[in-house]
Order: sequence, then C-alpha cells, then structure tokens
Amino acid sequence: MAFIQQLPKGSGIPVHRHLDRDEAFYVLEGSGTVTLNDVRHSCEKGGTIFIPRNTWHGFSSPDQELVLLWIMVPPGLDGFFRETRSRPGEPRKELTRSRSTQSVSNMGQNTSGLRHLPRTAKTLSPKLARG
Repeated sequence: MAFIQQLPKGSGIPVHRHLDRDEAFYVLEGSGTVTLNDVRHSCEKGGTIFIPRNTWHGFSSPDQELVLLWIMVPPGLDGFFRETRSRPGEPRKELTRSRSTQSVSNMGQNTSGLRHLPRTAKTLSPKLARG
C-alpha cells in the first residue's frame, strides 16, 4: 500500500507504532523531523526512512510543509486514512486522539500503540539515508 502524505507547516503525526506492519518513507519535498524510539532526527528532500514493525515513530514539520511517499507492508490501514483524510480544497479535519482511536478500533486494529508527540520535537532517523 502506498500513499502521498502531506504534512502542512506546523503539523505532525503523533508518535505511535504498528505491531504488524513495516513502513518506508521517501521525502519528496520539504524537511522536518522524524522520531524513532524517542530519538529525533532531521529529514529532508531525497531522504529515505525505514521503520520496522513495533518501532515507536512520529513526524513533525515545524518550519515548512513535508511531503512523503509512504509505503506500508502488509497493507490494511487504508480504511483508516479514507475515514480521516481531508480532500484537496476541503478544510483540514481535526484528528483528535479519541477519533483516531475509534477509527483504528473500527478496523480491528490494536490501539494501545498511540502516544503523544512531545511538543518540543525536532527530528531525523538513524535509518535515514540520502537518496
């Protein structure tokens, strides 16, 4: 399963983990930070990030938009993203912790892995390689 993930300036993805899925990201545009197991690393255009299953991770884009090509194996979370996304031109949906938990639970996924991204996050990954 592959997606384009756009993180507007000042936004992010809370720290979480997937117990049964690996993820890979390629930074298409911008720069930001990625947290892997509580270690923050910078990421920028042309970089790649691999996140093995059961690894705590999150993203932030404090200074500019961050655009990621995102690949998840095996597939299965597409329903969550269809339910929670904002289409181009629509106002951005507020994705609260309770809404995220409910959406993930609706798909039969484990919700014990959600944590809040530290407010002071600045990030890049040890698994980050320049492309």
